[in-house]
Amino acid sequence: MLVNTGQHYDANMSDVFIEGLSIKLPDYNLGVGSGSHAYQTATTMLRLEEVVLLKEKPDMIMVYGDTNATVAGALVGSKLEDPSSSCRSWTEATP
Repeated sequence: MLVNTGQHYDANMSDVFIEGLSIKLPDYNLGVGSGSHAYQTATTMLRLEEVVLLKEKPDMIMVYGDTNATVAGALVGSKLEDPSSSCRSWTEATP
């Protein structure tokens, strides 16, 4: 399952990567849009919780990037049974 938060909704900030990298279209677009850091993070968490934890119930999630959506996804994902991180250091000791 692929989820696009919609934090970057301009074609040059979102669609260009989907097309250029031949990524499949997202199964969900959360339509978060712009706003303050608090708004984007909280809205992403609420919508991810609805889709990911309550509806799809995955065994794991992977978040990538350095955006408000990434921190929101990590926080929501931490509610899964066995959270682990980090793509940069490959150790769970790194947040």
